[in-house]
Amino acid sequence: YLNGVLFQSGTGKTIPIAITDFQIGNQHGLINPYFGKIDEFSIWNTELSANTIQNWMNKSINFSHPNFSNLIAHYNFNEGSGNLTADSSTALTSASLNGNPIWRKIKAADIFKGFHESNYRPTVTFVQGNYNQTIIYDTIIDSIINNPNTVYSYKVSNNKVIAYDTTVSYTSGYAYKFDAETGAAIDSFLIPTAGTINIGTLNYYQIFPSRFQIMSFVTPYGIGLDLGPNGKTWTFDVTDLTPILKGKKLMSIDAGGQWQEELDIKFMYIVGTPPHDVKNISNIWKVDNANIANIRNDNYFEPRSLNFSTNAASYKIRTAITGHGQEGEFIPQKHFININGGNKEFHWDVWKPCASNPIYPQGGTWIYDRAGWCPGAPTDLKEYDITNYVSTGGFATIDYGIDTAWGDSRYWVSSQLVGYGAPNFSLDAAVVDIKTPSKKIEYLRINTICTDPTIVIKNTGSTALTSLVIEYWVNNNSTKNSYTWHGNLNFLETTEVVLPVDGNLWSGINATTNNIFNVSIKNPNNGSDAYSFNNTMKSTFDIPPVLPSEFTIWFRTNQAASESSYILKDASGTVLFTKDSMNNNSNYYDDFTISPGCYSLEILDSDDDGFDFWANSDGAGKCQIKDMNNKTIQSFNGDFGKSIIYNFTVNYPLSFQQINKMQDESIVLFPNPATQQFNIDWNNHTIKQIEILNSVGQKIMMPIIYKTKYVQIDCSNAAKGFYFIAITNENKEVKYKKVVIE
Repeated sequence: YLNGVLFQSGTGKTIPIAITDFQIGNQHGLINPYFGKIDEFSIWNTELSANTIQNWMNKSINFSHPNFSNLIAHYNFNEGSGNLTADSSTALTSASLNGNPIWRKIKAADIFKGFHESNYRPTVTFVQGNYNQTIIYDTIIDSIINNPNTVYSYKVSNNKVIAYDTTVSYTSGYAYKFDAETGAAIDSFLIPTAGTINIGTLNYYQIFPSRFQIMSFVTPYGIGLDLGPNGKTWTFDVTDLTPILKGKKLMSIDAGGQWQEELDIKFMYIVGTPPHDVKNISNIWKVDNANIANIRNDNYFEPRSLNFSTNAASYKIRTAITGHGQEGEFIPQKHFININGGNKEFHWDVWKPCASNPIYPQGGTWIYDRAGWCPGAPTDLKEYDITNYVSTGGFATIDYGIDTAWGDSRYWVSSQLVGYGAPNFSLDAAVVDIKTPSKKIEYLRINTICTDPTIVIKNTGSTALTSLVIEYWVNNNSTKNSYTWHGNLNFLETTEVVLPVDGNLWSGINATTNNIFNVSIKNPNNGSDAYSFNNTMKSTFDIPPVLPSEFTIWFRTNQAASESSYILKDASGTVLFTKDSMNNNSNYYDDFTISPGCYSLEILDSDDDGFDFWANSDGAGKCQIKDMNNKTIQSFNGDFGKSIIYNFTVNYPLSFQQINKMQDESIVLFPNPATQQFNIDWNNHTIKQIEILNSVGQKIMMPIIYKTKYVQIDCSNAAKGFYFIAITNENKEVKYKKVVIE
């Protein structure tokens, strides 16, 4: 409000302001003074109504003000002299007046406040008469004193610079008198030096709000980007930040600005007991961006002496760094953490390959490797256990730096010190991730699968983990697969485990999408697991596409054909076919006739730019899978970066619905389930060949040639489980029957 009238307004201004100190009448740093008058300055912790402002704008605030309880500071400047002014609010926080304050009384004609209504009527006398008026002009010479110079003295108190003294003086040397009418200098006089003011340097650290970086993530290039109707979901473990993610906190997303893509962020907490309690977390340095010169000169991320609290049993440094600028973004550099001087304990390259980014294709130069980040991916987080380098309850100096860097190299650095309690469990294991089968964005390039699942286990107990029983199944399948892992994991170490597939695993699939893979662990070291709530995990997954047994791969090369190749593998990883050494701008057709089963097609580019990338001037290639009628079954986007992994099954869908469609009711298979043998009778057709495959399409018996309508198969040595029987007739038609062997 200006003079009681609305001057400016805004909505949604709800962020709280925590005032620790403030200045009025000067810019921060006591420069650029305000040339004006100040009176009746007040601060409130609530919005005053328009009527209240208009009714009280010309009054001194007192107890009768309707919002007096919301008054947190009030300076009426009625002292008249001195360098202090009292706070008349209940806070009673006096304010200091720096410099040479000029107190002024308000003349009668300028009074704007403190008016009092009265019922008294003034006595007015009118005088009438005749008067002679004479105007006399005179010139009076006066001297005006120059304004003195004000010099402030500062000191450091609790890492904060405060003004503690003021000196008012004139500059020594010659001064002049001037003619008031002509402005010419008419005299000079010497002002002798009475003293010297020496300017020194104050060393201090500025105090900033304690902002913790929860995560660093660079959004993808938006041009041509399609994240689907539901977007993409990333997950992050923020257990280390437990101490600060409590109570009310102000959260922000910084550095994106107007170029930031849409974000949908959720915080979900896992209830339970962690492997060890997080005792404390603290920033080692302010999360900031600095160029290489300031980092080397220790203007940023300088050596810091830290106290290692006595309530922690182990310590870790976690650091996330991204490089920017022409040399900082596209050139890998060696970064280090040094503890207490001497040799640098931790060295690493801040460098992240981007051509295998699971979000593709994107616009922009998304495939180019960068310093610690990729478009559409989280910044790499490095974690270093420093327990053996520090002493609990003591101090240690932590320093960060870069060995070599030059030019326009700038780095965003976030480094935190985390203290942990002792392990909460002695013997405990956890399943912490499912890589395949999965829909997680991190593993999009290797899913879907029809072969062996891969999980990640972790030792969450203080005792070394050497063995573990792992059970796994699909959907609600009552039959569980079991695998015993053997190895050696110390506390908090992880390892990937590939789980073998038998005939029962995929038999539980009942749809082409949204199937659930379940995994559970037990019996660590043949003992009892101390904490059961981290023993199970599940993932949703899709089954791979189904191709006919006969298909063609069409590959049209670009202008860099030497970079392109593709490989066809079976379920065991055996290479069945390799295509490379192709010519530029040429078409290649490779025909395949393969048995039912699980396969993988890998399309590779040695330059990590696919065969259709806009920025490298290699031209545009193409790759498609076609059926025998030249109909396109699958087309691959050429802007894929490093590779494409396309898993598929041939004439062997994993879902019961598709299997049933491919069965021929004219074929009779009995008994089913079978124990010692089963019989096959194809009415009106001659059986020419029979293959037996397990539930993932792996052949367990070589093709047997027949010339009969009735065949008997011995299954007495077969493992129990679910099997497919591929039957070929005299017309080369292939039909399937399913059999359960008990």
